[in-house]
Amino acid sequence: MTTLIRDVGRIAAALLGLIGAMYGASGATAAEPDFFQTVQGAAAPSLQAAPGADAAALGSVPAGTDGLVNLGCQDTSAADDATQPWCLIGYEEQAGWVRGGALAEGSGEDPPATGSGTAALNRTEWRPAGPIVPGVERYIRFGPRKGMGGSGGCNQFHGRFEQDGEALSIGPLVIRPIACRDHLVDEETDFLSALTSTHRGVAFRDILVLLDDQGLILMHLVRSDRD
Repeated sequence: MTTLIRDVGRIAAALLGLIGAMYGASGATAAEPDFFQTVQGAAAPSLQAAPGADAAALGSVPAGTDGLVNLGCQDTSAADDATQPWCLIGYEEQAGWVRGGALAEGSGEDPPATGSGTAALNRTEWRPAGPIVPGVERYIRFGPRKGMGGSGGCNQFHGRFEQDGEALSIGPLVIRPIACRDHLVDEETDFLSALTSTHRGVAFRDILVLLDDQGLILMHLVRSDRD
């Protein structure tokens, strides 16, 4: 009986280790899957702006969708429900948080060099995702030695950035103020605030997702310096 109990304990520990590895538990030795798929036959899960049911919904992912890029799951010790941590996924050209219980291991093409992790930002340029407004330049350009600059849509700015893996900080920023239309002032303020609130930058394909220290998605940026 003692041997049976020990065997059951070892099996349980192995199963918990496997679950922890899939969902990013601290100390996991196995890698998370590169891709997820949404569970067949279940309701379409929402893409949330932050890890939590109360966060703003950004959209939804149809049930049975495969090829979702895994951008990292919560450490289970930080999740509100350790059996279903929230995972950040890349779906088409958008990222969002999905409850782990709505996901299963999936498949997809090998992630590109900017992959399911972070991009080397040196010498790259990005603009906010969405329609381009004629006559309004809004972008950020990362230089080779931690310098960066860009335009908020009206004013030019420059400053510094620090990148260590996915950890990313931007600023402080120096702005060269010029006369600006009122609606552009508000949009520029939001853009610059998102940049300086960034604590994490995750890239997949040609999308860069900026998040704050609580995991809130601040902005999606699109690579704009490709040939």
